[in-house]
Amino acid sequence: MKKILVVDDEQIMLTLSKKILGPYYDVVTVTSGKEALDIYEKEKPDLVLLDVYMPEMSGYETLYSLRERYGKNVKAMFVTADDRVEGESEGFESGAIDYVRKPFRSDVLLRRVEIVLQNQEELQDIRNVSGTDPMTGFLNASSTEEEIDDACCHGERGMFLVLNIDNMKQLNDTYDHKMGDQILLRFSFLLRQITRSSDIAGRIAGDEFAVFFRTIPSAELIGKRCKFLNEGLISGLMEMMGEDCDVPVGVSIGGAAAPEEGQDYNTLLIKARSALRNVKRHGKHNFGFYGAPETRAEDVEDADPDTLQHVLFLFGEKNRVSGAYIVTKETFKPIFQILRRVADQYGRNTQLLMLTLEKEDASEELCDHFEHFLATHLRRSDLVLRYQEKTFLIMLPDTAVAGGKFMLRRIENSWTQEPGNEGLTFSVDSMDIRAGF
Repeated sequence: MKKILVVDDEQIMLTLSKKILGPYYDVVTVTSGKEALDIYEKEKPDLVLLDVYMPEMSGYETLYSLRERYGKNVKAMFVTADDRVEGESEGFESGAIDYVRKPFRSDVLLRRVEIVLQNQEELQDIRNVSGTDPMTGFLNASSTEEEIDDACCHGERGMFLVLNIDNMKQLNDTYDHKMGDQILLRFSFLLRQITRSSDIAGRIAGDEFAVFFRTIPSAELIGKRCKFLNEGLISGLMEMMGEDCDVPVGVSIGGAAAPEEGQDYNTLLIKARSALRNVKRHGKHNFGFYGAPETRAEDVEDADPDTLQHVLFLFGEKNRVSGAYIVTKETFKPIFQILRRVADQYGRNTQLLMLTLEKEDASEELCDHFEHFLATHLRRSDLVLRYQEKTFLIMLPDTAVAGGKFMLRRIENSWTQEPGNEGLTFSVDSMDIRAGF
């Protein structure tokens, strides 16, 4: 049953309105604009009937305040004894849907309310169609902005995410836009699996999506969803193109919390995109949040040695550079053992690759160049070790077999395309460390 909130300072008008509308609608009555503001969120009426002239707060002021607090979707009709044409114009200029004069006949009021609610349903159906991205079925850019703005107007806590499909231009240039469309559809399918019907999700640009989770998910949960999306895109690409596809398609995610980082769509979008750019700078296929604390040396160098801040300073990276972590044999061994334990305990995949330059007289300069090449073409979470003179070990934590093959093809193709590397090949051996013992 539709709900109507009637706001009038005259008790007799409230009683009359409830008698006329009560048999057909759920009617809630209050005697002032202030009461209407206080009760609106709880009742969530489909329509507000507002008396224009009330003490302390007029109907015009009440509607303005309702829309300022709860968004543009507040629907209102004015009821007044004012018979001036100017009064009616003022009502419509204030955003009212209709205007009914007192004293009103019961059949007229009923019919006007029925028409207004019916028209609103038809308009909503039109918006549902016109506000949808035809390819993905998600909201389009303008509808996404409107929906998230409305949620923020209601003061909802949530996490705003911008999700960007990495290297879509390269995919379209290398293959064609049909392949790009297939990846978009695949991504849309995956995104639906990690969002609820109560969340807001939309396509806001060609390869960019926005999601507003109506809660604040933990970083661990966002990380799992990011991994799910990336693995799903890789497996989907391999299904469509086979194992020869070498475009590093994936997804990068930037997030901003509401209301801490913003209380409207545009503010949250700017901050989420800032976090997204930071993710892109550090290797893509990952996630990050705006305002996430990063320990700075000047903040902790002089900290009490018994504090965790000092521990972070002692053992943390002083320069957070992009690319894989180049390690020595002494460093590699304990990291390997820890990742092996994690694999055993939690069933996490970690790929171990051995790459050996096949040039017999490989110079020290060439080996150094190859090591640097590997580091810059891998993720920050990956490890590179110069194991022997011409042999290098690569460890890819939290990576399934398919992901390892994908990364290897990316390395092979990038190496052969680099000027000066003609004829410089390398052999490969690989395993998942869970299956290696």
